[in-house]
Amino acid sequence: MIKIWATIFDNLFAGTSIRAKWGDNQGRYSETSTIAIKVDLRVLSDKPLLGSKQEIDLVDGEFASMQAGFSKLSADHVPALVESKLLVDHMVELVGIDDLSMFVMQVHDLGLVIYCIPSAITL
Repeated sequence: MIKIWATIFDNLFAGTSIRAKWGDNQGRYSETSTIAIKVDLRVLSDKPLLGSKQEIDLVDGEFASMQAGFSKLSADHVPALVESKLLVDHMVELVGIDDLSMFVMQVHDLGLVIYCIPSAITL
């Protein structure tokens, strides 16, 4: 499953400053939280924002096989949602714009669900 999606993402972002970082990645913004939040995929931009030299998270993603069961599928997106909310809050502070959104994707085999996390939500 990952091989298929990796090929899609590699081709989608070829020749741009955007790249996919695969594996169990701890997001930069959850490093300061009390729980280590790891996501399966981080889509990053290597283009600096406002003088920052760090990569910028654009999308977080979780992957699960349909054979994983309903409880795994329903709980699997929670880490990505929390990490994305931390990211959008950080971006609001960084750029000073209150109406930013972050996207989260959850992949089940060849199915894809995309969630949008607005900065106005309080978790």
